[in-house]
Amino acid sequence: MSVIIGHASINEKGGTRGGAPGDQTGGEVCKRSWYDKNWDVLLRPKRYELAISTAKICADVISNNFVGYDQKNRNSLYFYMKENGFNLSKINKPLSVDCSSFMTFCAISAGVDKLNYKTNAPTTRNMTKMFVDTGEYEGFTDKKYLTLDKYLQIGDILVSVGHHTVMVLSNGEKVKLYPERMALYEGEVSARSLCVRKKPKTGETLYYLFSGDHVYIYEIDKNTNWYNISGKRDEWVSNNYIKLK
Repeated sequence: MSVIIGHASINEKGGTRGGAPGDQTGGEVCKRSWYDKNWDVLLRPKRYELAISTAKICADVISNNFVGYDQKNRNSLYFYMKENGFNLSKINKPLSVDCSSFMTFCAISAGVDKLNYKTNAPTTRNMTKMFVDTGEYEGFTDKKYLTLDKYLQIGDILVSVGHHTVMVLSNGEKVKLYPERMALYEGEVSARSLCVRKKPKTGETLYYLFSGDHVYIYEIDKNTNWYNISGKRDEWVSNNYIKLK
């Protein structure tokens, strides 16, 4: 079974401009099965919470036919919701997005404040750099992510530069067997200096972190409550000196 994606696709006239606000056909902003569009980049949230939140927001907007597709008015959803605190229940008038402004809206609504803008949302030509620069996303160009759907995870964003972008709303078949580790939380070092240990207890020191350093937390040891901050390697810090964000 193919992975499900969500995207802003096309207006009621079968084009990209000149459509009426709102979803006139029920398919302008929609879900569908994954397809190969010569994807160039996969943007993956570093935090599990962000991945789940953005996917839920994407699905919720899709289910609301007040939101349709139109490139000319691509920012209308964002500016209207900015005035309403990004409360999705306030989407009660016809509005528009295009593919990249939709992905940006989902990320901002989930708390990626660095993507907020004053005039125009990122496009598929510059969104990869802008998303990665927030520190919340990693970019991947591995062929397995771009040509197959079985390694895709909820919250992933696929980008075809200059063409299209979509969000992944379900996990691929290989994710359960070979999960890509994703952070549970993010935090900041509160101690003047903090030892990073090889195991979740005092012992061998690998290196030091310092006050204000930013970390992602991938696992919590059930016995000591220490945090794993490496994702793939054994790098642990005491939970007493990390302030969760």
